[in-house]
Amino acid sequence: GEYRLVRKDERRSIIELARVDGLEEFYARLEAALGAPHGGLIRPPAHVTLFTSCDPAGRGIGIATQDELAAWTEPLPPLAASPWKLGQDGAILGP
Repeated sequence: GEYRLVRKDERRSIIELARVDGLEEFYARLEAALGAPHGGLIRPPAHVTLFTSCDPAGRGIGIATQDELAAWTEPLPPLAASPWKLGQDGAILGP
């Protein structure tokens, strides 16, 4: 239920932060399989991309760290309470 607007360069996305049960165990097992020290792999913030603006090059916005999440995002209200509207073709029309 925590939605965030992501801005980087001219690109925009809407994400929802997620809690993933067993994610830390997954990273620990992956580190062991790769021979990396515990904590050696970056743990990107778990999220789902719900919308991304049209970028001519087809680039998304990768969020690899908590610092990037803090720098590039801002909270959005729950979508049900948002002033945004969708057009008949699914385009986001704005408030």
